[in-house]
Amino acid sequence: MSDLRVLIADDEKIVRDALADLIEDTPGMTVVGVAENAEEAIAMAGSTSPDVALLDVRMPGGGPTAARGILQCCPQVRVLALSASGSHDTVLEMLQAGASGYLVKGILPTEVIAGIQHAAAGEAPISAEVAGGVIDRLRDQLDVEAQEVERRAALTAQLTVALDGDGLDMVYQPIMDLETRKVVGVESLARFKLDPHRPPNEWFQVAADLGMAPRLEVSAVRRALARHAALPADVFMAVNLSPATLMSAEVAGAIPKGFADRVIIEVTEHTPVVDYLALRTALAPLRASGVTLAVDDAGAGFASLRHILKLAPHFIKLDISLTQNIEHDAGTIALAVALTSFAGAIGARVIAEGIETQGQLDALRSLGIQLGQGYHLGRPMSMEDLLKVMSQASALVA
Repeated sequence: MSDLRVLIADDEKIVRDALADLIEDTPGMTVVGVAENAEEAIAMAGSTSPDVALLDVRMPGGGPTAARGILQCCPQVRVLALSASGSHDTVLEMLQAGASGYLVKGILPTEVIAGIQHAAAGEAPISAEVAGGVIDRLRDQLDVEAQEVERRAALTAQLTVALDGDGLDMVYQPIMDLETRKVVGVESLARFKLDPHRPPNEWFQVAADLGMAPRLEVSAVRRALARHAALPADVFMAVNLSPATLMSAEVAGAIPKGFADRVIIEVTEHTPVVDYLALRTALAPLRASGVTLAVDDAGAGFASLRHILKLAPHFIKLDISLTQNIEHDAGTIALAVALTSFAGAIGARVIAEGIETQGQLDALRSLGIQLGQGYHLGRPMSMEDLLKVMSQASALVA
């Protein structure tokens, strides 16, 4: 049986020499290399292929760096940390770097030899001085992980309630012609009846974190469009879908046939699009069916003009931040004018979001913006209330 081959790495010569003498004097063990720093240790491990690498944690370059480098080039090596420090953070750092065990300097020579033998045998020797602390830290970590699993399970259960139909309602905000105040479209918006109470955007973010966003978004779209037939034939419905959902398999069949030409898909600008080609490919069959496209939140997110150019939308929705400053801020006015001019050049129409005052409405009309929505024109409401408002408006015009 061949000797157990050991590599030593420590920046203190007296320690290196003492360890080398100890190992060489032990039957069945031999020293194949002695290094002073992490770089040397990695190089020696690559050239000597030791069974065990005994590494000082605080050597130049760092024990964790040495451990990772050695295991990258020689995965079969068992790394054993040796340090004067028994701090829990240091121990965990070495273990996370791949060390099989951790010995504290000052232990008996027989314990060092036993530690090397145990490491070579695939065991995990840890000095008694630090073992208790490591176990406590690992127990704490497991508790945190268990709490996170429990939290995610609870949130998943909540969202499943929404998907099953009891925790998600749809409301509709009118989109009006700013000159005539006629309702030309509606935007469908999700409202959650879940505990704890969260704004809709937070629930959608929770769904994204859990990998449930496509299912939730498509469920909201289907529920919204289920009420589409109640609207007059000349009124469109806008629904919100993220780029990720549009590129997922979930979106197939989300838009029922028959009135696709009265549906607008709003793609938010708050989320960056990594692959425009993939997004355009995913949108192609929807657009071929008659669905139109709106770029939502224009002027608030990532590279507005590039986003619009890549997607070639039929509508550009000015973000609420522009609308709120449209009366007095010269920069906001200039940006709104630029986006409006840009929209006209590519054959798109502008919808101003977040109109809350008559002054904002007048300013937008003066800039030639024809369509808008906001609390000043109509709050999000149930389909029944929306139809009543539209009926009352028609009666007044008549």
